[in-house]
Amino acid sequence: RHEMVAAGGDAADKIAALEKMHSMKVRALQKSLKTLQDQVQYFKSSSKEHRRSALIQQLRNAVKEQEEVVDVLKQRLVDKGEAAMAVNELIIKKTCAGPKRFR
Repeated sequence: RHEMVAAGGDAADKIAALEKMHSMKVRALQKSLKTLQDQVQYFKSSSKEHRRSALIQQLRNAVKEQEEVVDVLKQRLVDKGEAAMAVNELIIKKTCAGPKRFR
């Protein structure tokens, strides 16, 4: 009987050791999972910021192109005999007139 109790105690020790090892592995995996989730979140926000920056740069380029077109058209009007001051006043008048959504 004493041998069976000792053998039973030995098995209980093994089970306890396995449970402890299992819980340590579970904690390690949960920690790893949390780290990976944090990295995914960081990369998502980083990607979103990159897209936002690219969009802002595209908008700046579009505005620059439009300003160049306006400058060319202003110069053409001046070349055709319009006074530069009159051209500027015409542009101000046209851009400040009309519905506010077009200003």
